Amino acid sequence: MVHADDANSPRLAALCKRLGRLCSPHDLERDDGLNAAKFKLHTNKQRILDGGPWVFSGRLVVFKAWIPNTPLHCYDFSTCAIWVQVFGLPLEWCTEQLIRKAVMTVGKVLEVRADGQDTFTMRLGRARVELDFQHPLQIGRLIRINNKTIWLDFRYERLAHYCYLCGKLGHYATSCTASPVDVDQLTGDDKLPYGH
Repeated sequence: MVHADDANSPRLAALCKRLGRLCSPHDLERDDGLNAAKFKLHTNKQRILDGGPWVFSGRLVVFKAWIPNTPLHCYDFSTCAIWVQVFGLPLEWCTEQLIRKAVMTVGKVLEVRADGQDTFTMRLGRARVELDFQHPLQIGRLIRINNKTIWLDFRYERLAHYCYLCGKLGHYATSCTASPVDVDQLTGDDKLPYGH
């Protein structure tokens, strides 16, 4: 099953073509952006499910595996697995266990990779986390290790329509209703709560 907030059959067909002709759209189209795509091979389907999140035409497209005997309204498209990069851990503390501890408040941790050798960019690890789109994204957190308190920055890969005012996905700061601010009046010195 595929969900995109403004999906329609031509866009889904274009997305499938862009995904390397791995899938073909089904004739299911609904007003709520829910569509179906059939994959030619199971390995292709798994590659798409594991490789997300997918962004197409600036929109987040969420793929969920088909569940036999499940009505369409029972699929949950309010969550998606997203890679979270963790910056700020000292090299000797860059372990899968500490990365997991750092991101466990972001969402359900699905996979962890420690990149402790990457001293040039200082991106020391990343985790694939199941995010709930209804909550603001965390920009980082304090973590205490060996009696030291350290701030860790989180950077999310492949975000679509992210609001730097309220921290939620699905819209930009210019159209945010939760934290109305005249974005045109902001200067270069102004800081938005969730980045810039």
